[in-house]
Amino acid sequence: MFKGVEIKDKVFTISVDNASANDSCIKILKDNFATNGRLLCNGKLFHVRCCAHILNIMVQHGLQQVQDIIEKVHDTVDFLNASDARLKRFGELASQYNVQDRKLILECKTRWNSTYDMLDCVIKFRKVFPRYALHDYSYNYCPDDDEWEKIEKLLKILKVFKATINIISGSEYPTANLFLGEVQRIKVLLDVKSESLDDFVEYGSKHEREVYQVLG
Repeated sequence: MFKGVEIKDKVFTISVDNASANDSCIKILKDNFATNGRLLCNGKLFHVRCCAHILNIMVQHGLQQVQDIIEKVHDTVDFLNASDARLKRFGELASQYNVQDRKLILECKTRWNSTYDMLDCVIKFRKVFPRYALHDYSYNYCPDDDEWEKIEKLLKILKVFKATINIISGSEYPTANLFLGEVQRIKVLLDVKSESLDDFVEYGSKHEREVYQVLG
């Protein structure tokens, strides 16, 4: 306890992730503080939800909409990385398309940013995978043209989310002047994409915007 001033007189806001237990704890604190008349703005700014956690939930929700495509890509990378002979043959085909980078990145399924890295990597080999399928009949995971198009559209959106997460998480003290601008950028992106004439982009963006509104 501070001399002369209790900790309750020093608290302006509390930021936590969106676990239900945290919501219950914050409600109890808010009620206690309100009883003593120590809440600024009637407590409207007391509970600030974790911005990075909200964005992560939004991305995870969006990725669920294309989980079948992501699994195809994951199985493709896993299949090729499991054999040096396959990688060698794949590298030979890649060289015919002047693709210099031969490394295939496999995602960690619990980290969406690694899923982004995997998709961003394989898109460079888009023309190579169908060619490889002609040489190896045991390879059955190649995405079709429509799925590749969806991957490209998804990457454009995920790139903005990843940049925002890196900015917020890369700071020890992500104050409002840092993260509010990034959150606004995400909102503008979703607003624009939700009006897209492309059904895939429009549907996904509207769902993400709904999650944004609920959690934000």
